[in-house]
Amino acid sequence: MTETKRVGVPSFIDGSLLTGLAALGEVVRVDPESADPVEVEFLLAPWSQRQVDAVMPRLRGTKVVQSFGAGIEGLLPLLPEGAILCNGRNLHNAPTAEWAVTAILASLKFLPLYAQLQGAGRWISSSEADANYASIYGDPSSPGGPERTTLPILCEELAGKTVLIVGYGAIGKAIEDRLLAFGPEILRVARTPREGVSPVSELPELLGRADVVVLITPMTPETHHLIDRAAMARMKQGALLVNAARGGVVDTEALVEALEQRHIRAALDVTDPEPLPDGHPLWRAPGLLITPHVAGSSPEYLKRVVAFAEAQFGRYLRGEPLWNVIESAY
Repeated sequence: MTETKRVGVPSFIDGSLLTGLAALGEVVRVDPESADPVEVEFLLAPWSQRQVDAVMPRLRGTKVVQSFGAGIEGLLPLLPEGAILCNGRNLHNAPTAEWAVTAILASLKFLPLYAQLQGAGRWISSSEADANYASIYGDPSSPGGPERTTLPILCEELAGKTVLIVGYGAIGKAIEDRLLAFGPEILRVARTPREGVSPVSELPELLGRADVVVLITPMTPETHHLIDRAAMARMKQGALLVNAARGGVVDTEALVEALEQRHIRAALDVTDPEPLPDGHPLWRAPGLLITPHVAGSSPEYLKRVVAFAEAQFGRYLRGEPLWNVIESAY
């Protein structure tokens, strides 16, 4: 008789989502507040880093750890010896890509400014809107200053701009697919170059060509502070930096300086440190839109995660190759 395998899941997941897993094995709800050992062969890892830190050292006999998302930097150091780690690539392509496109359009249409004015009960004058545009691109009388027209500039358009996607993988492609309808030129950079995708060695040159730079890289020693002071200096005056990756991919101190000098603007779903503490200079930096690490959130996301874990657990039980296995070179 085949032994029933135990699969661990975070305790917050509703039982209605677990019927498929329960048909394959014994479902063990993992309580991050408990000190008891967690004896499971397959673990759907906890969502937050705090829970990861509480649960992972208690694992016993675990052969496979399945991550909720694409990022696994918090799991790697705590992975049991001999266990296989799989990430959740493709699980939050849609919501993250939608956030990136929304952040780009909101910034180009000056929506943070108009939201502030709405809160203050003010209808902006043309001169104020035009002054906002000039503050982004600099003195119109200086070389490279903003183009002037006979009409005031009340917001911008994405059509004709150049968007650089840094870390071009599944989410990067999902972002591109959604952006193409708006008519920008797309540039791509990835650790593994291929046709149409440039190597990281070309990033310095490409930064100077982009109007919008979207970061969607994993957090690794190589990507830590990938966008540093020198990288920001290469960016165009008024370029938009969009970070949907990890806060540590950007040098926060350098970003604050670049924003305060009004050299670039930014939209961040992630920060370093995170959560961003009270009084941090990023809160008051000009030209910045911040959301609190919500880009991957969606009512459909947990359903996709559990369905993927169910399929992955089934592959494990049948001895089939697992999806999204993280190799040592990650």
